[in-house]
Amino acid sequence: MASNQLFEMLKQDHQRVRDLFSQIEQTSNGAKKDREELFHKLKQELIAHAHAEEKVFYPPLHEKQKDMIDEATEEHHEVEKMLGEAEKQPIDSDAWLKCIQQIKEMVEHHVQEEESEIFDNAQKLLGEEDMEHMVEDVEEVKEEEKKHIS
Repeated sequence: MASNQLFEMLKQDHQRVRDLFSQIEQTSNGAKKDREELFHKLKQELIAHAHAEEKVFYPPLHEKQKDMIDEATEEHHEVEKMLGEAEKQPIDSDAWLKCIQQIKEMVEHHVQEEESEIFDNAQKLLGEEDMEHMVEDVEEVKEEEKKHIS
């Protein structure tokens, strides 16, 4: 079942991001190198996932779920903006950690809506064959995006 594969893949991305937030929260202000590595991974995962959804998953849903997809896309853009704000903070500061916490809250809200509402609707709106192609296309876009995220 391609639909299960598609949604499982997207949920695994969400879980990877949750794990990265958790790892970041466990670092101390003195763990600059750890924070830098974790933040880079977090940024890569979030941006690559968002761009893959926007290029592959969202377009066929847009006509029937316009408001929901527009909101989800706007949330992606807000998270990218917030990642940029976090980069401006010293990584060994409480201000940086506060930015990360705000990003986490936004992402948690987004994921909850996406997994409960958008995924449910997508299963009804998309055909098995469409979802099968999406699995490959999402992976391809994510890999390509990760190469360009510094």
